[in-house]
Amino acid sequence: TALLEALHDTRGSTAAMSYVARISLRGLTPDSVTYMIMLKNCCRKSAPDLEAAKLWLRKAEDRIRREGLDEETWSEVAPLHRRIEVLYAILMTGYSRVGRLKDMFSLLGVMRSRGIRLNQNIFSILMNACMKFSPYGVEECRQLLRIMQRMDIEPVTANYNLLIQGYGRSAQLTSALRVANRMREANIPWDQWTYFHLINAVVGSGQVELSLRLLAKMRKDGVRPTASHYTLAFVGLAQAGFYEDAARVFRRLASIRGLATRFSYNMMISVNTRRGEMEAAEETCREMEEEGFDMDAMTFRTLMEGYTNKRDYFKVVELWRRCQQCRSRFEAVIRDPSVTGAARFEAFQRLNDAQAVSSWRRCYFYMIDACVYTDDWYRGVKVMEEMIRKGLPPDSQRHAQMLKECSPEVKSMLPPGAFTELEDAGKYELAELRLSVSQQMEWRRTLPNLSTKEILQGQIWKGDQPQSLHTILTSRSRSRPREINSVDLPNLYTPLLVPPHVFCANFSPEWIPGDSKGSDPTSSRSRFEIVDAVLDGGTVNSKEAYRIVHDFHHATSHRRKLEALHLPENSNVLARRVPESPATLRRLFAQFGRPGERNSPVFVFLRPSTMDLQALLALLALGAEHPGQVFLLEGPEEALEDGMVRLGDQCRSQQYADALLSYALISMIQSLPGAVLVNAQLMITASTENLLSERPEDFEISLRRTLHQTQTAAFDAPTWGSWLSRQKLRQLVRCGPGDVGVRLDGVLHQPAVSKAELFRVRSLREEEVAVDLWLEEQNALFEFI
Repeated sequence: TALLEALHDTRGSTAAMSYVARISLRGLTPDSVTYMIMLKNCCRKSAPDLEAAKLWLRKAEDRIRREGLDEETWSEVAPLHRRIEVLYAILMTGYSRVGRLKDMFSLLGVMRSRGIRLNQNIFSILMNACMKFSPYGVEECRQLLRIMQRMDIEPVTANYNLLIQGYGRSAQLTSALRVANRMREANIPWDQWTYFHLINAVVGSGQVELSLRLLAKMRKDGVRPTASHYTLAFVGLAQAGFYEDAARVFRRLASIRGLATRFSYNMMISVNTRRGEMEAAEETCREMEEEGFDMDAMTFRTLMEGYTNKRDYFKVVELWRRCQQCRSRFEAVIRDPSVTGAARFEAFQRLNDAQAVSSWRRCYFYMIDACVYTDDWYRGVKVMEEMIRKGLPPDSQRHAQMLKECSPEVKSMLPPGAFTELEDAGKYELAELRLSVSQQMEWRRTLPNLSTKEILQGQIWKGDQPQSLHTILTSRSRSRPREINSVDLPNLYTPLLVPPHVFCANFSPEWIPGDSKGSDPTSSRSRFEIVDAVLDGGTVNSKEAYRIVHDFHHATSHRRKLEALHLPENSNVLARRVPESPATLRRLFAQFGRPGERNSPVFVFLRPSTMDLQALLALLALGAEHPGQVFLLEGPEEALEDGMVRLGDQCRSQQYADALLSYALISMIQSLPGAVLVNAQLMITASTENLLSERPEDFEISLRRTLHQTQTAAFDAPTWGSWLSRQKLRQLVRCGPGDVGVRLDGVLHQPAVSKAELFRVRSLREEEVAVDLWLEEQNALFEFI
């Protein structure tokens, strides 16, 4: 029963029904909770299966009544009538999703005839459906409140909130305040939704100054305002012309760490563009990116609309390049088979959500207009063709002339009636798209004419900044130097810093060590011979160390900070978390096989900075020889310092006396992946000493820092199961240092902790994975799926 809901979420309702059937075939009678879960699964879909839901309701009700005969099976928390109430509430929710109001009231009569006690939740579902689907929603909600009072059912905050919402939508501020005052008199507390609907009511009725008083009263009553409250207030103030008050409310919102959202920043950008203050809009956009929110379709649409209204079409063209990069990044995430399900889903939403599609379409429209106004008709046609290829519909009247000049291939993608609409739009004036010659000349006279002196003083347009990433797992690109789109001339001769390991890897290994101590000019051992020598107790000379750095860098330059590992069926991954030495590597490879040998597993080594120098060089040589079978994972930043110091001391020892080698190895360790994703379901990463007490939000911040990601507000995930579900992962393995051990969290099982030095990951059918972990308390090896 515990697996049933997760099975429905991952594989659908058919698999869940088959699972229930298998339970019966094994001689186990499904309990009422099983039937209740199946009922909920049928009703919570966007298109609920109501016939199947009624069948499961009858089964669940019959089973509950039979279980009720045995008093020992019932607890005081969930008596018989309470469970039956929940069943009918779930079915009523299914009816409300499709707007079947008559069936909902019929179900209400059935409940009364069967003696099922009605509660506030049932009436909340009814009132919500009336407000959503009935043209007389306010009157019906008010009548339902009267019915509740006659039936001695005390209304709660949610019931009154729906009535306040209805009055607010119809701009009946007096009635909304009267209901709110009635709640105060009845000692019914106001919650966040009460204040939200009241602020919406005062904004809709034109009394926007009352929104500031409501925000102050909200804080005074101990109810913390959310981003939605602040956003609704400053947008209402801006619509009424109180721009200074709107800016003050937004600054208050932005000053509360982690409260502002991307939508809040976009709305403030829209307020600035409507006023024509594009500098303020750009400043707000920069603040949004500093907070970790990247620009989306709504941001680009708002900015391009503002520049179009100011007839600054060259700025529109400049923004278009960044808009294309943003959209291409989302499309690359969708096509990338190695990203997580959460990243792919979010990228899909950012491209194909109804509001996003409308914003992307408007961006193309503004760019086409900018091409026409800047006398670049050919580019406008190309943008039009690109828009059609992306599946965004053009405006048959606005773009009639350009559509005629598109290629035959693009015209074939248009709907069948598009050509008829083009012929009907023959009277469309081309002058509406193109500026007159006098307007063109006037615009050219307004262009800035900067001298060389002004350019050297920094009065040039800055290029765009690289975009930040939208979730911890969306982009998993390897750390690269920042892309330079524009050059600030005063700093033109400032040298760019190159990581030492990249510097060493781009020169021949024969050039770097020279006559350094310990190098052997005649040495020409292969990587295989070097590994054999280290495992037998030998050492690696300086020239060989530089060659290993060179070979490993070029063999693994494709790797990302969050590396994806596709594990074929019946394959294994062996992960080690302890500091390695030549002796431990010799025992490990003797037991499980060396990389490259037949049936040897894939090896994942964590915290390479804590390893012995010779063991580290041997693993780098194996990684260069077999990059698909050896993975080294960097640990958290706070755990790297001590290991780096020890590694540097070994490189500067009497054997090497080479500071450059220590810099190269430390730089290479810092560039290693921070986590590995096995079959897009299991994540393996290193953790800090707070392994057992670490919260999901703290882990996310630490993981973002390890993956060199932009710091954004952490997701609201109170448990590890909810965090994994949000990231569309099934399991997470965090490896702590020393005696801290390993912790395994999963969606379908309880957390497990082990002190073992290693654990194994096995690939099952359909790309599923299982983790084998030794549990000291049971003194046995357990499998977790």
